[in-house]
Amino acid sequence: MTAYLAALRRRHEARRAVLPPVWAARDSLLQSTLLALLLGGAAAAVTLAGGYHAGFHAINDAARPLSDRALSLVTYAGDTVPALLLLAPFAHRFRQLVWFALIAALVATVFTHGMKPLLDLPRPPAVLDAEAFRLVGSPYRRVSFPSGHSVTAFVTVAVLAWHLRPAWLRGALILVGALIAASRVGVGAHWPVDTLGGAALGLLATAVAARLMKRWPDAPGFWPYHLLVLVLVGICGWGLWLGPPYPLATPLLRLLAVTGLFCLARDFVWAPLREMKAGTTALPDTGSAVVTTDAMPAREPATGEHA
Repeated sequence: MTAYLAALRRRHEARRAVLPPVWAARDSLLQSTLLALLLGGAAAAVTLAGGYHAGFHAINDAARPLSDRALSLVTYAGDTVPALLLLAPFAHRFRQLVWFALIAALVATVFTHGMKPLLDLPRPPAVLDAEAFRLVGSPYRRVSFPSGHSVTAFVTVAVLAWHLRPAWLRGALILVGALIAASRVGVGAHWPVDTLGGAALGLLATAVAARLMKRWPDAPGFWPYHLLVLVLVGICGWGLWLGPPYPLATPLLRLLAVTGLFCLARDFVWAPLREMKAGTTALPDTGSAVVTTDAMPAREPATGEHA
């Protein structure tokens, strides 16, 4: 057990030297802030021009050709549990991404659950007749603004986008986030203004998290971080045994849970055990050879060689 923990600690320290401070990228901070302001302005403009319910029927009707399963899969992708499960494959190789995502998620949670009960706006099922729109899933009636799924989707999108340089990949991620947000209107759970506001808050939460990361630039130490890994293992187990609020999205939840467990077992169980048995510790992504635990005597420089 001691040898395993030593191998696990060496892998933890080896990753510390190769993780870039992505939150320090000023262009990403500026882009997130500007896009958040743009979406917030769009939400205000829609409300002023057409009222709080503006655009709902147009988007809800446009989603009718999609099956209930398709809408359930898209909309459930914005739930907190799938977002956390997506962190599992990055937990070893990109610790600071996980740390960044968790801080952004905490900030977003404060924003979302601070505003929802304060405003307590009615959702479509509380205002419209059941025959007047399409509803997929449970008929939630209260705390409409902001859309929590939209917040989560855009926190996830923004955190991943900060780690990508190609503009087209960033644009693709924003498009995915927009589809998830629009699906909340398609399933009849939110008004368009809710999703615009949620997207803006998700981006703003990520920008705030980036500022906080400058105060706490390092991921947690060895024991706190591996406690977070155990939490991820528990969430994966939850995903295997329990069902999502959208039953038709169960295959997505199971797939993410199995993938997450595999990645966590690979990075935090199998790899340390393999290195422990081999007596080596790899330094991933640094281009260097493995470092053996048996110290080799230093070679004396030959005559005429510079030490």
